[in-house]
Amino acid sequence: MAETSIFSQALGVSSGGWKNYGCRSKCVASNISDDATIIKISFQGGDLEGFTINDAFVGHASSGGDDWDFDGSQVRVTFSGGSDSVTIGAGATVESDEITYTVDDTIDLIVS
Repeated sequence: MAETSIFSQALGVSSGGWKNYGCRSKCVASNISDDATIIKISFQGGDLEGFTINDAFVGHASSGGDDWDFDGSQVRVTFSGGSDSVTIGAGATVESDEITYTVDDTIDLIVS
């Protein structure tokens, strides 16, 4: 089966102030184009600086409580054959390993 992009989102410009912070991104369901059972996530460094990911997860957003909470179905995102961390240089793009996760295009997706 051919790969199909089901969502794309840019997080903004390089700020230089995100060292030692976590980040969550919400992929709004109305912007997800299809269901999927195997996904990959691409991360791109800023124009001026890169960043390191030490732990990443993806899962559906909770239907109650905090809009940024997972619903409990989240799974770990790995890189380069199973590593929990990756360093992404300025302007570089890194793709995760294949992730077995059933995406429902009617539910927001959280990447953390």
